[in-house]
Amino acid sequence: MDAIERVEVSLRGTWAHHLAMKYGPHGYLDPLLYWRADRYAQAFSRLIEDLERSKDTFVVQYREKYDDPEHPPIWMTAEVSSFGQLSMWYSNLKHRPDRRAVSKPYGLDESIIISLAHHLTYVRNICAHHGRLWNKQITVKMTVPKIASKPQTCMNEVVPGRLYNTLAVLGYLMGIVAPGTNWRQQILELVGSCPLADPVAMGFPANWKALPAWKLLSTSE
Repeated sequence: MDAIERVEVSLRGTWAHHLAMKYGPHGYLDPLLYWRADRYAQAFSRLIEDLERSKDTFVVQYREKYDDPEHPPIWMTAEVSSFGQLSMWYSNLKHRPDRRAVSKPYGLDESIIISLAHHLTYVRNICAHHGRLWNKQITVKMTVPKIASKPQTCMNEVVPGRLYNTLAVLGYLMGIVAPGTNWRQQILELVGSCPLADPVAMGFPANWKALPAWKLLSTSE
């Protein structure tokens, strides 16, 4: 949850900043920016529900002070949108340059970030409801990056639906959104402290501690 929340906040900010700078505070509501009208309508309807339900001070003050434009600017609506909603808005952007601008800070193709946002939304919901996760076969899979020197250098393509790949890509992203983090070290120590939790059942490759992302950590124990 710690890692997912940090990635979510970063992605939300990157998305809102790009669209605000390019299309203006309320440009994100233009239906012409989106690929599928049905998905836009669904996202917009959910956004209105979230805004009407919100008791956040900035939303209340906007309603009291403004009636044109009717809806708040993107940096406000981004604050009340769930990770799932953010994933829907982002994935439905019609223009590839917009999708790429959002994914650029993470060094990954926009198709990977779109897939990852959907995947992490699913994993986050399991965590939020205290569901069983450690050896779960995750049905909402992410697309494994194909670019050399990126997270796939420590990912396990043989078992894409297990938790290990989620941890591997989160470790990569945490290095970007939270420089200096010791999150990977905490994962390594947690796995080592639970002898009954079989790493193989989580999708850990046999040589995972020797992979670049984990090797330095495991040798410094």
